[in-house]
This record gives sequence, C-alpha cells and structure tokens, in this order.
Amino acid sequence: MKKRILVLLVLLMLLISFCSKPEPTLKLEVGTPEYDLAIQLSEKLSYLKPGTDSVLISTDKYNLTSDEFINKVYSTFGTNCTQLATFNAPKLEKFVKEFGEKMVIDKLLLLKAEKEKITVTEVEVDSIMDLQITQLGGKEKYEEQLKSNGILLENVKQEITAGMTVNKYLEKVFDSKIEIPEEDINKSYNEVKKVKASHILLKTDGLNSDEKKVEYEKLMNIREKILAGEDFAKAATEFSDCPSGKNGGDLGEFTRGQMVKPFEEVAFSLPVDEISDIVETQFGYHIIKVTQRNQETRPLEEVREKIENELKMSKKNDVYLELITEIKEDAGFEIKI
Repeated sequence: MKKRILVLLVLLMLLISFCSKPEPTLKLEVGTPEYDLAIQLSEKLSYLKPGTDSVLISTDKYNLTSDEFINKVYSTFGTNCTQLATFNAPKLEKFVKEFGEKMVIDKLLLLKAEKEKITVTEVEVDSIMDLQITQLGGKEKYEEQLKSNGILLENVKQEITAGMTVNKYLEKVFDSKIEIPEEDINKSYNEVKKVKASHILLKTDGLNSDEKKVEYEKLMNIREKILAGEDFAKAATEFSDCPSGKNGGDLGEFTRGQMVKPFEEVAFSLPVDEISDIVETQFGYHIIKVTQRNQETRPLEEVREKIENELKMSKKNDVYLELITEIKEDAGFEIKI
C-alpha cells in the first residue's frame, strides 16, 4: 500500500513538472515608450514587433526575446534610443546583434557570479552612485538628467549592482588564472620603457619600383655623409619629407606601440647616437638616430608591485576573451536572427 502511494506521488510530481507553465517572459505594455519604440523598429526588423516573443539569442540557461531586448535598450539609453529609428535595416540589425550579445554575455556572467555566491552590498552600490552624482554636479542635477532622458533611478541601481557583481566575479577569475613569473617581472624591469629619437624620411607612397630605388639610393648617400661627420639634424632639415624635419628630425619621446612595428623594433634596439640602416615602413624609407633611452632606475623591490600589476592588466583581456568563449560554448549560445 505504501509502495502504491509512493508511486502515485512520484507520478503526480512528474505530471505537475510537465504541465506547469514556464516562467513568464517580459511583455511590453501598450502605450508605454518601450512599446512605441518596438513598433517603430519593427517596421525595419519585423522580429522586433512587440508581443511576438521572438527569440533573438538562445542559450541553455537564458533566451533573449525581442520584448526583453527593447526593454533593456530603453532602460539603458532612455529617450536617446529613439535615434535607433533613424538607422537603416542593416545598421539596426548590427546594433541588435551586438547589444543583444552583450546583454546575454552579461546575464551569463551574472549567473556564474551568483553560482559563486558573489554579492554586492548596498554601501558599495551607494558609493558608485554618490560618485556619479558628484560628477554631474549634485543630486538635483543628477535626477534631472535621468528624468530628461527617461531613465529610472531603480534601473540605474540595478545596472550598478549587476555590473559590480560581474566585476567581482571577473577579478576572482583573473586572480585564479593570471600568474606572473619572476622572469617576466625581471624582463619588464630591465627593458627600455621609452626612447627619444630623430629620423630622416623619404616618402615612397605612389612610387613605382624604379622610383623607389632612386629614393633608397638617395637616402643611402645621406646616411654615408652623416657617418662621415655631417650633422644629422642639418641633413634632416634639408632632406626629410616628415614634418619633424623642421625640428632636425626630432620625434621626441615615445613608448612601445606608438610607432609602426618596423620603426619601433629598430628604435628600441639601436644603441644611443648610432645611425640605423635604412628601415622601410608603410610611409617610406627612414634612417633613425636614438638620442636617449629611458629605463627604470629605482630598485626592483620598490617597483615590483607596479610592474606585476601592469603585466596582469596586459593579460586580463586574453583571459576575459577565453572565459567568454568558454561560457558561450557551455551555454549553447546561438544568435537566431
């Protein structure tokens, strides 16, 4: 008898499970700004029509519907999002895909954070809001700005809470995945941070191979005269096609990443006061003279933490992209439009 009752209870639970309605999705209400926006945009992209429950992006954990998308757009941009109505269909669809993907990724990250039991206190949220209020000139101006843009204060708080929660989760991931070996710290400490250099440029844009050869030989002759004792700055003033020529070819100080790669590689390896061989870049032919190299002079222990933080920061983007790829694959992320 007890066994029959147990079987009946199990069947009843299964019946309830199969017959229960799924969690309701957000619906835009007729007469609201969000509904009106959806109507406008659906004239160009029919799947944005309110009430259609169109799934824009699907995952195993969360599906983004058109009504949810429009609601989020309006709560984020307020009345400014009416500019979307001026977009043509391809441009609007590009925005829908990009902003929709961001929405879903943020949601998946938030679910990960919640699984890790990461929380944000009201004090932390208030501190960010206080900063925003101060930057906008006080509470009254802040509230006026939100009102004029049709943005609700409670939506701002929700966004801040979600953003801070995700950031805490990401920092936890970064801490667990990013390790900076001692050799990397030493290498960064010893490498040249900045150089000061001058150059002479002969442009080759639009020249054919024979004309480029003439410019190459011309610069070779200039280089030989400098090696024989002619003043570099004087030669740059006379011959360089770069605006820096009027300053004797002086480019000032620069760090890695500010110059095109072939130029940078030579500038950061060339000894001070030596004249480089001819370097070809997209701009033409150069000869380079490094006049100063700046390296860290403080003791390593004094700058170790700063260097380690800089190296961690440079690796965060790669770790983040790997994490997003992994999260999307695990969730069965699929753009449906």
